[in-house]
Amino acid sequence: SILVTPQDPAQAVAEIDRLGDDPGMVQVFLGSAAETPLGRRQYHPIYAACARHNLPLALHIGGEGAGMSPASTAVGHPSTYFEWYGAIPQNYMAHIMSMVTEGVFEKYPTLKVVLCEGGIFWLPHVMWRFDKNWKAQRSETPWVKEPPSAYMLEHFYSTTYPLEAAPRPEYLRQVLDMIDGEHKLLFSGRYPDLALGDPFEMLVDIPESIRQRVLFDNALSVYGERLLAGRKVAA
Repeated sequence: SILVTPQDPAQAVAEIDRLGDDPGMVQVFLGSAAETPLGRRQYHPIYAACARHNLPLALHIGGEGAGMSPASTAVGHPSTYFEWYGAIPQNYMAHIMSMVTEGVFEKYPTLKVVLCEGGIFWLPHVMWRFDKNWKAQRSETPWVKEPPSAYMLEHFYSTTYPLEAAPRPEYLRQVLDMIDGEHKLLFSGRYPDLALGDPFEMLVDIPESIRQRVLFDNALSVYGERLLAGRKVAA
């Protein structure tokens, strides 16, 4: 990955341009702790550079509340790691809604965004609420030409680690249907940090009919031939 930071977009772009044609680089990894929502225009040059080099953008939320960034929740700082980690999806919600609302995907229609370690069960809620509000309030953002859920389903991908522990297997299958998990869910191992469990055990309830896609085919679709080239470079 090409690791960049949102605090200095100009230097992030320079780093992407420096390494963007390296066959061993398959994505741009944007560190978190952004001072403002990621749809804001100061970050658009980063997305333009990703699109220019045909590189997906990976987001790993978790630095909020550190350095110059605001608190990691809208109501302040959590007291424990347990509380903080459980609240991570709300930061993903804010960044996703910002990127869609600010027109990022109208400007960069080929951009793909991978949401790392955020879970998936909250995604249907965001899509449905977003669509409902867009119908009533879209005069504020005329550049958002499609229902927000359409942008989410086209441009965002999620990872398997750590999937929420649904009490019934059918709940996971229902959510996968809602978010097109057959094509949008990517296996992730989080090696060497396995504090939240065995990444392969999290696949047990994923239907056998889509498991091959989750394990490999979807990643190949997102990253393209660079993924195979990267394996050759590593070898």
